[in-house]
Amino acid sequence: MSSEIAREGTFWLHSVLLGMAVTLVYDFLRIFRRVFPHGIFWISIEDLIYWCVVAGSFFSLLYLENNGTFRWFCVFGAAVGMLVVKSTASPFLVKAGARFGLWIKKVISYVARWLMRPVKYTFRIGKNGFSKIFRGARRSARILKKRLTSRLKLAKIALCKQNRKALRGRKNG
Repeated sequence: MSSEIAREGTFWLHSVLLGMAVTLVYDFLRIFRRVFPHGIFWISIEDLIYWCVVAGSFFSLLYLENNGTFRWFCVFGAAVGMLVVKSTASPFLVKAGARFGLWIKKVISYVARWLMRPVKYTFRIGKNGFSKIFRGARRSARILKKRLTSRLKLAKIALCKQNRKALRGRKNG
């Protein structure tokens, strides 16, 4: 077997492996989207980054192993690798990975809620204590306002009486 044919065989094998890797990475991206659902904008950004990385990977494969020359059997090898993964491991991997990811998310959420219980309890006590303090302060402010209003009225009455006496004194005098 000539070395040229062996080199072409390894190049085809690498393109198959790259096709498999690309499909597996996209499966992990699908798992991530199922565990953490998000909007179309972020999905588009993720896909753009993914396809840029895929294009760079295939370009580097062509550049390093085939001196940058485009070969259709490389595309065919990548397609074979993608189909192999897509038809065998992908359905199981995405389903099981999403279940596992959702389970992990649930466990982390439960642990976080459990760890936050003392903090929530402290805030609840603080909230009740503060509401009692504010309720008492509101009551005191109302009483103080009533007292100040009555004293202000008394001061106005006293001033009015003084003004009347002063006016009477001018008229008489």
